Amino acid sequence: MPRIENIERAVENSRRTIVVLTPAWLDSEWNAFEALLLRTMDPAARQRRLLPVLLKPCELPELIGALEKVDLTVERHWERQIQRLARDIEDVLPVSPPWKEGGVRDFTQWRRWLRRYRRELRRGTVAACAVWLVGSLALQLPPFQPRQVWMSLGLRAPSATKLVRAGDVLLAGGTNEERGCELLERGLWRGVNSGATWQPIHASALCFERPGQGEVLADIVDLAVAEAQPERIYAATSDVGLLRSDDAGQTWRRIDSTGLESSQLGRVAVDPHDAERVFVALAFNPAWPEGLYRSADGGQHWQRLDRRGSDAPACEWGMALTRTLSVGVLLVTPQRVVIGTGDPYRPTDTYLPSGLYVSTDGGDCWERIDDGEGHYQYVTAIDLPAVPGRPLLVLTKDWWEDGFSRLWRLDVASPSPERRLLWAYAHGVRAVIAGDGDNPGWYAATDLGEVLHGSPDAPDRVERLPRITCCMLACDVALAPDVGEGPPVLLAGGRVFRLTDGPWWHEVWPCTKRLPLAIPPIPGVWLWRAIPACPPCCAVSWMGKACPILPTDGCSGNCVPRHCSASPRLMPNRGSSALTRGNSDCRTLTDRTSDAQQRFKRVDTGQVYGGQKDDVDEADQYESWHLPRS
Repeated sequence: MPRIENIERAVENSRRTIVVLTPAWLDSEWNAFEALLLRTMDPAARQRRLLPVLLKPCELPELIGALEKVDLTVERHWERQIQRLARDIEDVLPVSPPWKEGGVRDFTQWRRWLRRYRRELRRGTVAACAVWLVGSLALQLPPFQPRQVWMSLGLRAPSATKLVRAGDVLLAGGTNEERGCELLERGLWRGVNSGATWQPIHASALCFERPGQGEVLADIVDLAVAEAQPERIYAATSDVGLLRSDDAGQTWRRIDSTGLESSQLGRVAVDPHDAERVFVALAFNPAWPEGLYRSADGGQHWQRLDRRGSDAPACEWGMALTRTLSVGVLLVTPQRVVIGTGDPYRPTDTYLPSGLYVSTDGGDCWERIDDGEGHYQYVTAIDLPAVPGRPLLVLTKDWWEDGFSRLWRLDVASPSPERRLLWAYAHGVRAVIAGDGDNPGWYAATDLGEVLHGSPDAPDRVERLPRITCCMLACDVALAPDVGEGPPVLLAGGRVFRLTDGPWWHEVWPCTKRLPLAIPPIPGVWLWRAIPACPPCCAVSWMGKACPILPTDGCSGNCVPRHCSASPRLMPNRGSSALTRGNSDCRTLTDRTSDAQQRFKRVDTGQVYGGQKDDVDEADQYESWHLPRS
């Protein structure tokens, strides 16, 4: 018994027990008892109380064979294995800190001390970092202090590519390459209250008849606003011609134009001081040549300004355009009309040479003030009214040599305008806008979500504003003056942003107003979310398909029977083919579905209705319609 007690006492008081494994050691029952006692005290071997050293080859029991061993059966591996054993033993031996033994310059003692207490140091470092992180977040200490960030204004418009300001209203225009008026997330979005509230323009206001194709949703490629009359907005489309709004974008109508050869437009511009004076450029199409047109009555009648023949005016300054003009840039200012050519490689026998053309008489006579070196494509031109001499800023793209985007300054008021390079950039620059008020500089946005700010008088001073992380690869961007002073608002990746002071995490995740939260689905329950859109009419839409308008007693006004996208929608978070509508509003419904029939339960009363078509007239609650599953 004393021997057993001595073994138990030795095992309990030892941090590590080294066993040298040989056939003779395995034959001893006392050694087996000692090993069993160690494994009982440390069954998972997390504390590594038992360190087996295999000295001679032998068949190990499972109790010891599962442990990591120091193998000394091969002589050439002895040095490495002995180092492992010494390291394992040192991990449990206390080591004095260098400042108490050996001095602070004793690097050997430092190495031994760090090696011995490496686990404690790691835990302490993690705990200190966690305390610092929590404290910095709570107290908003650097780098978690508030800063200038791009804050989303709440708009979600994946197809938006254009952004303009009309007075206190922001308008985002979207392209639409698909046909059909049932598309709900296309067209136009209107922002009021400084962009805090956005509403889509109903499809019924943007759906028009096109010969041979039926009704199509307008594909908006450009927008123009008259500064003197901001409620007048023109929209150039690639399919239904020119659209016009006289109430700051709330309603739209197509202008039945006389003299316009095509309904496929590429550019539109309006005189800032005269909303009736409009210029449009046709988009390129192999079926007909491009062209430049002018209207003096708000788009009712048009006159072609290029390819002039017998009606060409006699010009004392400049020349009339007798050949086709490929328009890439269209700018109208109170003093001049500016045209920059698009593709510089159009055939020279039918097209005017590439370059920048300026007219000071409203578009009759023109002068080419820049040749673009024969290979520049003009992307954007802006006017700088706050700068003396009112120069132009012109953005070009070089497709021939290096692919760079370049921003130039042209003093068009001088007798011989010359380009002066302000900035060059390797990536694609999509938008340039001029500052206003006390900030006469320029802002440029790239397709990577970068916004840069510079001065027309200091080419070397270019400031890089915070970047939008939503455009990691490339996206459509646009700029528009903000309602107040300061940097412009930015359209990037289908969202509109404003640069303002905000929390730090908006620099990492600017695409939402708040941190994203995930809500798991409820098994067996289908949740419906009512999205109000058109108060005068109650109707439904499902999976982008058209369905009839269903007016009810609770709705007032005139319904448009051909478009259900101008209505509240019930959208499920799980698939269903059921469509429902309320009597006066669209309530949140719980839908439990079986293969035989579909039931709809009203939340406030608990009544359940079912069947393939239910007309619950006596209850006067709601009716339900079902579409076939697709």
